Amino acid sequence: MFLRRPKKKNDRYIALLEICKEKFENHEHIKDEDLKLILQDLGFDFNSDVQVEKKFAQAVLNHVRSTVFWEYDDYHHFFISIKSYFQLLEYQELKEARRTAFIAQVFSGIAVFLTLVTLGVSISFSVRQINTPILIDNEQMEIIKSLANDQLSLSATNGLLEDILD
Repeated sequence: MFLRRPKKKNDRYIALLEICKEKFENHEHIKDEDLKLILQDLGFDFNSDVQVEKKFAQAVLNHVRSTVFWEYDDYHHFFISIKSYFQLLEYQELKEARRTAFIAQVFSGIAVFLTLVTLGVSISFSVRQINTPILIDNEQMEIIKSLANDQLSLSATNGLLEDILD
């Protein structure tokens, strides 16, 4: 009926708050009998032969009634208290923040890895380019010679102009 087994034994309180929050959001109250059933589903034994276990379950029930719930009438109808509601919201936000932080950490690790790979590839290409011999064919050599000759003749012309102007 209310069964929502917690992942860990110490999550029983959170599971109880989640059930109560869900009921509150659906505008449903929780009866005293329902509260007992919820706690039994979460592992508390009210019918145990062991007296300590039975008393502990009853103590949890009384604690939950007084701290987790707000009793709105004399018929033992309960809603989750505002304080408990916000405690659950804070817990859920903390879980979400942890999950988001973990995802961010994974992506940052991937980004660092890709940066290192890119750096390695870049260094590899640079070394290969440095070690590659330079080959100039005849056509390229002629272009270089022609540019050099043009530069020399331009320098000579500039030198003559300077002599004339002086």
